[in-house]
Parts: sequence; structure tokens; C-alpha cells
Amino acid sequence: MRLFFASWPPASALPVLHHHSERLHARLGGRVVPRVRLHLTLAFLGDVDDTRLVELTTLAARVAAASTAQSIDFNTLGGWDNGIGWLAPSAPPPGLIELAERLNTALRDAGFLVERRRYRPHLTLLRSARRHWRSHSVASLHWPLDHLALVESTMGPQGPSYVELARWPLGGES
Repeated sequence: MRLFFASWPPASALPVLHHHSERLHARLGGRVVPRVRLHLTLAFLGDVDDTRLVELTTLAARVAAASTAQSIDFNTLGGWDNGIGWLAPSAPPPGLIELAERLNTALRDAGFLVERRRYRPHLTLLRSARRHWRSHSVASLHWPLDHLALVESTMGPQGPSYVELARWPLGGES
């Protein structure tokens, strides 16, 4: 199973995210990420044996219960040399960084392979862009980060599809 932990945007954010995706596409080309695939990744696991799902859900429940719901203001639009167009917070809230670090540390301590590079919270809006785009400020998109989800990714002819396997409220809030 190809797995990652993420948070989904609120439905109210989707029109703004679509606007930013189209804006990036007009400047950079590439492929716009469909609305149903927009997410904020908190930890990427890659291939995991399905026998470890119970361990993963127990670990995630513990991390989520110890974290608090918070808000993120996405206000910077840009593109990297690797063909990714993105929307990110100019100043990620400390609680978001702490949540990602706590989750990745717990996963690593349990023997899961996770990325070691510094966490850079962003929403991927565009793939296969023909060039990068220097980041700049945009009107802030307020996103209440209130849950953690375990997601399975499967590749198909139209690209990846995502299935949420489990979800936990942050800090016990719903």
C-alpha cells in the first residue's frame, strides 16, 4: 500500500485553490491538480505492508490527540524547478511544524521510512510545469487544520487516486 498522512482543504477553499491553479497554469503550463486530489501532506510513507495498518492507526491516533486544531493562512504562490506549482504559508504556524515533526518522529521511531528533509508545508496545485516561478504574495486563504487523515494512493491511467483509510480530529475536536 502506498500511504501518506494529510489534511484535506475545506470545501469553501476549493474555488480559491482552483483560481490559483488556473493562474499558475496560464503562466507555467503543466497539469492542474484536480480538486479531489488537493491536500496538505504531513508525512509521506510510500509503500507499506498492509499488516502494519493497525500500528499506523494507533500511532496516528496518539499524535492527533496530542495536537491542537489550528489555522493556516496560505498566502504565497510559486513554482519550483522540479515542475511543481504551489501555494504555501509565508510563515507556517509553529503548531503545524510541530505536528509534522511529531508525526514523522513517531513514524521513524516505529521503523517506518519517512523523508528526512525539512518539512515545507505547501499545496501542490500544478505538476509538470515548464519552468519555475518566483514566489509572491497573494490574498490569504484561511484553512482550519482540524484533522489528520491516513490516505492510500493508487496509480491509474488518469494519474493517482486517493482513498482516505482513517481520520482523526486534532486534539479531540471534531
